[in-house]
Amino acid sequence: MDAEVEPLEGSNKLIFLSALGANVNVEFYEPFSEVKIINSLGEIVIQKRLESKSFEISKANLGTGVFYLEVLTQNGTREVEQFLIE
Repeated sequence: MDAEVEPLEGSNKLIFLSALGANVNVEFYEPFSEVKIINSLGEIVIQKRLESKSFEISKANLGTGVFYLEVLTQNGTREVEQFLIE
């Protein structure tokens, strides 16, 4: 059974998450410089530095559960989005 990503209620929708296929695709409204995926225990499971408006994460690297996507934009804005992989 393929895992699905669903934004949790109250999501601000500044970060777009799509779970088509084997990856989670992330798009942001402006280029970002750093991305972190944090699990429900507060552990950083993925941390990347990049200069882009989008990136992909393999669902196999995350497993299932509640995660937090933390993004630092190039202008210093920090955004956090909560999502669920079932």
